[in-house]
Amino acid sequence: MRFSRIDQNLAVRAASLALSAWVAFAIASVWHVQHAYWAAMPA
Repeated sequence: MRFSRIDQNLAVRAASLALSAWVAFAIASVWHVQHAYWAAMPA
């Protein structure tokens, strides 16, 4: 399947946001933050 340049940029951005949300949730969980799922919300 071929993707246009816009689709590639969008996929990279989406993967970046997903990874940063996962890392934020992991850090908040390790620090025992209440309601750690809110850490994954983009500002």
